[in-house]
Parts: sequence; C-alpha cells; structure tokens
Amino acid sequence: MKVDNLMDLDKRYPQMAGTANPEKMLLFSLLRHIGAKKVLEVGVSAGHMTCWLAQAMKYENGYLTSVDNFSRAHGGQASSKEIPQKRINIAGLKDWVTLIKSDSVEFMKNQPDDTYDFVWVDADHSFKGAYDDIVEALRISKNGIGVHDVYQQYDGPREACLSIEHDMGISGTWIPGFRGTWLYFPRPTSKEE
Repeated sequence: MKVDNLMDLDKRYPQMAGTANPEKMLLFSLLRHIGAKKVLEVGVSAGHMTCWLAQAMKYENGYLTSVDNFSRAHGGQASSKEIPQKRINIAGLKDWVTLIKSDSVEFMKNQPDDTYDFVWVDADHSFKGAYDDIVEALRISKNGIGVHDVYQQYDGPREACLSIEHDMGISGTWIPGFRGTWLYFPRPTSKEE
C-alpha cells in the first residue's frame, strides 16, 4: 500500500495535522481490512485525515463523505471548504470524496440506520457535541466508528466515550497515540438471537 505521498503532503502542508501518522496508518489499514466502501468523516478541519480516508476509499473503490460546519470551533483550521478541498486536489483524491458544509448531528440525523461502513468522529470536542455525534454515528454505521482526540487537549470526546459505554452498555477499544482514538465495533450476534 502506497501512502508516501500523503506523508509527504502532511510534511509540506503549512498547518499542523491533528492526527499522528501512526493513527492515520492504523485507520487506513483498518478501512482496507474491513473492505469499507462507504465512509463518513465527521469533522474535516484542514483535511489531513480526509486525505487518508479518501486514499483508503480509492484502494477499495469506495467513497468518502466528509461533513463539517467549518466554524473553526475547537481549534479547527478551516473556515470554509477551500483549505481541505485544495489539500484533496493536491493529493489527487477529489474523485473519492465530497465535502459537505453542515452541522454534523443534523446531517447524521437525516441518514438511515446502517448507511455507512465506518464513521470517523472528530468534530465538536465538547462533551455534549461529542456525545451526540457518537450516538448518531453508532446508529448509522454498520461496521464501527472511531472517535478521535480522546487523550490530549480535550476532555469532551473521552468523557463522552465513557458515558456512552455506561449509558448504552457497550465497550470500545482505546488506541493510544498523539491524541488517541477510541474504536467501537458491533458485536456479532448469534443466529439464535
């Protein structure tokens, strides 16, 4: 799998990427492993992770939908689709991703259950915002979700994950990293259930 172009792009791009390369490579590999064809990214910022998700979709002949309100809230680097779109174009990935300006929860509420193979959550970093994003992401994802920024800088996503585990009786896997990722995968059900 060839991702050197994305690592080079991350180094050349003027804004700091919020997701470390090991986390990006893990998610890229995970999407390839589960054969994801339809992925939703919630929270785009400058589009660093967008390119990695889109690269996985290119390999899998899939498609990425990326949603952000581009308000620069919680350290977001882009106040419009222009910055991430430029990055996507430079990476040669425009055919595998669409950027949508929208409130993440409102967008997800309009999606049917099990619409996406995987949902990446990295938008509102307040407790309530992250909690609402995660609840909707769990509903619309068939194969799992990832929640970013559960370790450094922000308490909201981590606390939301802990509350959801308690409230919904589910458990995820915490992946340490630059800012950390929490992964949730549905439990297989037996044929008797």
